[in-house]
Amino acid sequence: SYSSDANFLNEYFEQEFKEGKPQETLAYLHYARENFGFTMLNKWRINDFTTEVESLPEARALLSGRPIFGNRLVYSTDNRLGFLKRRQDDRIPGPPGDYDSFRFDTYHELQLPLAVGPVKVAPFAGARYTYYSRDMLGDSNNRTLLTAGVRTSARLWKLYDVHNRLWDLNGIRHVVVPRVDYITAFDSTSPAAGLPQFDY
Repeated sequence: SYSSDANFLNEYFEQEFKEGKPQETLAYLHYARENFGFTMLNKWRINDFTTEVESLPEARALLSGRPIFGNRLVYSTDNRLGFLKRRQDDRIPGPPGDYDSFRFDTYHELQLPLAVGPVKVAPFAGARYTYYSRDMLGDSNNRTLLTAGVRTSARLWKLYDVHNRLWDLNGIRHVVVPRVDYITAFDSTSPAAGLPQFDY
């Protein structure tokens, strides 16, 4: 996604500039099977008037919602490994500026799904470990983060008696799933301010 200058999109494609996703240049590989997923992302900044995080590259493996211990608990994990580089808009002087780091990040979570009447309640506990080859002072660093919380949701639906042969309609079901989550990080071995920030 190359632009000749910083005002090109705003001038000629105003709606895309205001409402579209950020312009990116990337190559992305995605594989999914049942509750397992693997991705490989290569992302480059080719416009020097944007602030972007480059992935050179970054691999990611996910396992979502795997029942364990006789289906009493649900295990999920998200793991990333890659070299990341933040490149600041060349028009902006001063910090935080450009920085880069090799990063390994692994997150593991256990849920206890319960049903309280029509409401699904899932208390959970999670642990994350992240290693950086270079922090904001240029040293290697790592952080362990422990989290806990509860996720709640309910499924509300209503069936409407609508029939139309032209549109092949034989009833319409409207579904609403309200959700309330509470998450707290109760232990961290390193303050986030001293670590490179690549995810926004």
